[in-house]
Amino acid sequence: MRNKLIIAGGGLLIILALFHLSFWSLFNWQEELPKLSAENSGIMQMSAIGFVCLFLSLGMIFISFRKEIANTKLGQALLFTLAIFFLIRTIAEFIFPGSSIELGVFLAICTLVFLIPATVKKI
Repeated sequence: MRNKLIIAGGGLLIILALFHLSFWSLFNWQEELPKLSAENSGIMQMSAIGFVCLFLSLGMIFISFRKEIANTKLGQALLFTLAIFFLIRTIAEFIFPGSSIELGVFLAICTLVFLIPATVKKI
């Protein structure tokens, strides 16, 4: 079960990478970003690109090295780090404008997908 959750987590990360790639069209950045300063526009785009690279890399690592992730302290640390990341992101979803119950639930599920294999030895 731990390996299945780790594979699911890797799949979720790859899906999130693809989702972040869609930000330019999804949020109409061609028209919206020019309303920001050049620096803020650049930060938004670099952040999206950074998340794409990070999520895609981690997703592939989690799928390819699931046994190592499940059975090493480094793997446990990565799982716990991602659980904390998604917990903070879940909380932030309801603090900042434009929050979505559906996205909040999805992020809470992501938190659990990483937290359970990080904290439970035998599932």
